[in-house]
Amino acid sequence: MYTRIVVHWPDHLLSCNYNLFRECPAAIANSSAGATYFNMSEAPSILFDEKPFDLVRERRNGTRIYSARDRSSFLRIGPASEIDSELKLHHHLIEQGYPVPKILSESNWGQGEKCFRESSVGEDHFGILFAADTVQTGSIREETFETFRGLVARYVQAQAKEQSGDKDWESVFIATHTGTMQEELPMLREDIKAAWDMLRIHLAETPFVLCHGDLGPFNMLPGGVIDFETSFLGPLGYDLVSALSTIAWFPKRGDTEFVAGYSFSQKQTDQLLELLPGSLRTLDALLVLRGAWLAARMHRLPKLQAWRHAKFEEMIARYLRGESLFEWLCLSGVRSSGKGGSTAD
Repeated sequence: MYTRIVVHWPDHLLSCNYNLFRECPAAIANSSAGATYFNMSEAPSILFDEKPFDLVRERRNGTRIYSARDRSSFLRIGPASEIDSELKLHHHLIEQGYPVPKILSESNWGQGEKCFRESSVGEDHFGILFAADTVQTGSIREETFETFRGLVARYVQAQAKEQSGDKDWESVFIATHTGTMQEELPMLREDIKAAWDMLRIHLAETPFVLCHGDLGPFNMLPGGVIDFETSFLGPLGYDLVSALSTIAWFPKRGDTEFVAGYSFSQKQTDQLLELLPGSLRTLDALLVLRGAWLAARMHRLPKLQAWRHAKFEEMIARYLRGESLFEWLCLSGVRSSGKGGSTAD
C-alpha cells in the first residue's frame, strides 16, 4: 500500500544544478566557479508505506530515485519496462554475489510505472569519505581505504565468475562513448579510430564480463555498490581501472566547476592493482576506454569539459606513441605530492 502525492518543484529551484553535483561527487565543488547547491528539505517528496521519501535524482531513462528521510532505504520509480529491466539485473547481481543493496519490496506505481525499494548501504559514498579524510589528515585514512579495497575485492571476485569469450566490441564502442568523442572532437576522429584499433589488439586476450560502466567512489558505499544503469559487457579490468582512475579526471586546482578532492597514495594504488593481474599495456588500453567515458557529454560543465577534452586529446596522442598512460595519469600526482587531493583555490 502506498499514498501518492503530487509535488511540484519550487520555481526558485528550477535552474539549480543539483543533479550535476550528484554526478560529480568524487570531487569537491568549486564555489568560486559557480557550482550550485540547494537544501534537500526543499526537494519534492512522496509518501510510500506512510513514510516520507525525498527526491534524490532523476535519470535519463525516466526513472527517479528517492531516499527515505531516515536514510534506511531508497525507492526507484519509473516506466514499467525500465524498472523490470533493473530488477532483473539486480536479482542477477545478488545471485552472483555482487555487493549490492537488498531488494525490500516490488510493486506497481501509477499508470504504466513500477517501483522497488532497496536497502541503504551507507550514509556517505567513498567520494565523500575520501575527501573528508583528505581535509582532516591530508590523505585517505588506511581504515577508510581498507574498507574500500575490501568492497572492490568482493566486486571483482563476483565479476570474475561470469567471464565470456564472446566479445561485442561495437557495444563497448557505444557504451564507453568512444563514438561520442569522435563527434565532440572531430579533428581527432582518425586518431581515436587508430587508438580504438590498437586497444582492441591489446585487449584481445582479455575476457568480457559484466561491467558497471561507471564504477567509482561516488557509486560505492561501505555496504555495497549502487547504480548499474550504465552497465554493459566489456573487458575485465575496466571497472577496477575506473575505480582507481576517475579522480585523475578532475584538476587538482583551478577554476573548473569541480576539482579533485582526494588522491590515492602509491601504496594504495599498488594494493588496488593487486586485485587484477595484467600487463601495463592492458591497463593503458582500459584507461583509454575510461577516458572516453569521462570526457564525453560534459556540456553542462563547460569548464571541466574543456579541461577533459584537452586531457583526452593528450591521452590519445600518448597512447599512439606507446607511452605509459598509467604512469602519466594515475601516478604523476602521487609521486609529486604523496598526499590527497585539493579543494578550490
